[in-house]
Amino acid sequence: MTATTEPTPTHAQLLGEIIMEWSKVSPLLEELFAQLASLDDPYVLRVLLERVRDAQLDEVCKALSGRLVPEEKQDVLDWLELVKRARARRNEYLHGVYLPHPREGDGEVHTHILGRARLDHQRGVAEPRLTKLTRSDLTEFRDSVLMIQHMFPPFLQAPSHLGV
Repeated sequence: MTATTEPTPTHAQLLGEIIMEWSKVSPLLEELFAQLASLDDPYVLRVLLERVRDAQLDEVCKALSGRLVPEEKQDVLDWLELVKRARARRNEYLHGVYLPHPREGDGEVHTHILGRARLDHQRGVAEPRLTKLTRSDLTEFRDSVLMIQHMFPPFLQAPSHLGV
């Protein structure tokens, strides 16, 4: 097998699947906000959502969850925590720079993500973080995004058009 400078088709396919599945998580977060805030006017909801970023929306939903009974509140908080943790990884995948590297010996290509510079305070150096991206990493993350969709707090109504 000869080395190529392109990421493997499997990596690209899985990244596409992650992007498509994550596109269903954001509307769930918006729906959570709408239900917790008792907003039934789509115009007002859109105006508010255009002004609030995802991480801020998490915090607003956390605050609004105080209106719920303790069990429901905990379901919302647990779900928001899953979304928050997954968002950081999704952002790394979506905004990272992909670098294919031939593996020693057989020439098979591994894909790496060049991430933000990390600071080494002891040596006073900022250097890029290179993360190896395996097919199993991507598969595991895609599956966790699917799990997030299906763990939407069950006492709330998920939008039917998302098919989750």
